[in-house]
This record gives sequence, structure tokens and C-alpha cells, in this order.
Amino acid sequence: PGLRIQEQSDNNPGFVIRGITSDSGSAQQGARVSLYYNGVDISRTRGAYQDLFDLERIEVVKGPQATLFGTASAVGAVNIISARPK
Repeated sequence: PGLRIQEQSDNNPGFVIRGITSDSGSAQQGARVSLYYNGVDISRTRGAYQDLFDLERIEVVKGPQATLFGTASAVGAVNIISARPK
């Protein structure tokens, strides 16, 4: 709840938390919603599509997350955690 993922253009996903989109469409501007894959910052949304299989969980944290994730994510953060091998 509170997260929506949309395709803004080819190869450019938009992450919307609480009605605010991740970026303004400018490649030079940093993302307002930080995106992480197994804790690695992939916030530049150009090419940020990930194959979503073998996932353990997706964490969505709302609100400013500069302390938790170490970047200036003004709107929130999404952390995609893949499943560990068994």
C-alpha cells in the first residue's frame, strides 16, 4: 500500500510513494525515491528494471530515508531483496 510502479517511458520506471513520483524525467536530477537491489543503490531510474523472480521480499520505507540508506531520498526507499540459495 502506498507504492505504485509505472512505466514513464521505455526503460524508465517510475516509483510513486504517497502520490509523489521518483523523478522529474530529467536524467541529471537525482531520484526522490531511492531504489536498492540487495542493498545496492540503483536509484538512477534509467535502466532500473529488474527481473522480479526468486524474491524473498520487497521493503518499502516511506518518508525521508537519508539516515537509514545514506542517500537523500526525500520521499522514501524501495529495497528489493532476492532469495538466498538453498
